[in-house]
Amino acid sequence: MDLEGTLWTVDGPNLFTYLPQAITGYEQHDAAKIVAAGFNPKSGFLWDYHYTVYWKLTQRIYAAELDPTYTSAEADYDYAQRPEAHKAIARIALTGNIRRPLTTIHGTYDSLLPITQDSDVYAELAKHTGLHTYQRVEAGNHVDGLVDTYPDQLVPLVPYLQRAIRTPS
Repeated sequence: MDLEGTLWTVDGPNLFTYLPQAITGYEQHDAAKIVAAGFNPKSGFLWDYHYTVYWKLTQRIYAAELDPTYTSAEADYDYAQRPEAHKAIARIALTGNIRRPLTTIHGTYDSLLPITQDSDVYAELAKHTGLHTYQRVEAGNHVDGLVDTYPDQLVPLVPYLQRAIRTPS
């Protein structure tokens, strides 16, 4: 099972290619930059929360682990100019070459790992195996805890996960 897991590819997309762009867009009040980073424009109501709680912190945590010499602002991170990050990601990069069945569930309103830059890409990588099942959940977000705050706008992902666990591929 993969519930909106983080995609790491050496040449991108990966968290380092879209989060700095989203952070910059948010800080410049430029929704077009956030959308260009891969985030669904319909998820805009979630961006304040994700900027405040997740985007910068997530960027900082992964940079500390995968590119520890980087010490500048999260919005300034330029993955193309970070060879050490490329080397680190090469060690953990996902290829899609799975050998066992894998089900991925991902929400279209994911405001941490945008589905277009993450699971959509992975589904293409794994398609050739015939072992990957992919379920896109319209209006699902990265954190189900926000469903109570936005009950008319978000769909929880955990019920999809529970169903998939009960009925394996």
